[in-house]
Amino acid sequence: MKKLIIAVFIAVLLVTVAAVPALATKPIPCSYSWEMVDSEYTDVRYADGNIFYTYIAYYEYEGDLIGTAVNHGRMLVQYDDLGEPGHWAGHETGTFTGSYQGGAEGTAVFNMTCKGVFPDSTGTITMHGQSGSLANLHGAFKYVDVGYVGGTATGFIHFDP
Repeated sequence: MKKLIIAVFIAVLLVTVAAVPALATKPIPCSYSWEMVDSEYTDVRYADGNIFYTYIAYYEYEGDLIGTAVNHGRMLVQYDDLGEPGHWAGHETGTFTGSYQGGAEGTAVFNMTCKGVFPDSTGTITMHGQSGSLANLHGAFKYVDVGYVGGTATGFIHFDP
């Protein structure tokens, strides 16, 4: 009897664990563009020909994602011998408020890393839902930022059940 109970327990455990990957939705292609509508520097520091910026940026999104975001970021810009900006790298974390294709609405957290030759950059973005019908949203994107004030992102999202 004890062996039967253990066997049933193991069978239920295996079925439960095997079913978990089947609960996630299939990745959905997603693309959007954004425009920086405002920004403010909260700290600027100079060291060895480099400038370190800390800032808040305000964005508007359109495409598969429609809405706004407030991001907090840090950026390092290396200047050449003539005082012109050169290579740069940055990181932003922010909160998106809006919808996916005009349907699912809520908030999501973005994490973005970038690098490039100023003012253009490329990078990656991860997205994790926070509230509303976006709460179970997850996404990963690659992006191109042209002129530091706007760009496009393409990638995939999925909704956990």
